Amino acid sequence: MLDAAALRRLVAAGETDRVEFKRKVAHPLKVAREAVAFANSGGGVLLIGVEDNRTLPGLKDPDGDEFLLDRALALACRPQVPHRRYRVPITDETWVLVYEIAEGPDKPYALLEEDTETVYVRVQDRALQASRELRQILRQQKKDKALRYEFGDKERQLVAAIEARGAITLADFAALAQVPERQASRTLVLLVLAGLLEIVPAVGGDLFKIKEKGEEIA
Repeated sequence: MLDAAALRRLVAAGETDRVEFKRKVAHPLKVAREAVAFANSGGGVLLIGVEDNRTLPGLKDPDGDEFLLDRALALACRPQVPHRRYRVPITDETWVLVYEIAEGPDKPYALLEEDTETVYVRVQDRALQASRELRQILRQQKKDKALRYEFGDKERQLVAAIEARGAITLADFAALAQVPERQASRTLVLLVLAGLLEIVPAVGGDLFKIKEKGEEIA
């Protein structure tokens, strides 16, 4: 658990792929979105009562914010996001709500928004909607089954392109191999599941890279 000094150090470092600031729980689903993204990624910490500019106004009445976010996490997250919640006093009259979100064992976690379940992942300092490929990878990784994959000409072409460029997108691979994107998608997903590639979620589209030994897939 964070004490006041550790909390101030964390806030001073700013938002990261593992830390998110919220002034209040004005929009519970938007805050719950960040929790879902953390659970699908490497975990993280939600700090309620902190401004984006790294100031610490805190919450004078944390009960309301706590109720709203707890309700959103309970009702809108599929499955339930693993977390613990506590308060850190800033002054005699203000507190910061801390939600420590663990990386979940039941990926993918989704948020129910307008009758649609949306999967989010954490990318730098924001929650990003997961691509179809990443959703498939998260779902299959949960099964923890070994997967073997035989290389063909298009796979060797793919590896050569990644080695030359450093990474490749789904659209680029489909164009390079001259195959439909759905077929290219299946190939990339299988190579990630086989441990040969890693997927790196990005705003402009996922990047696929050669997986280095000991690297974790996003």
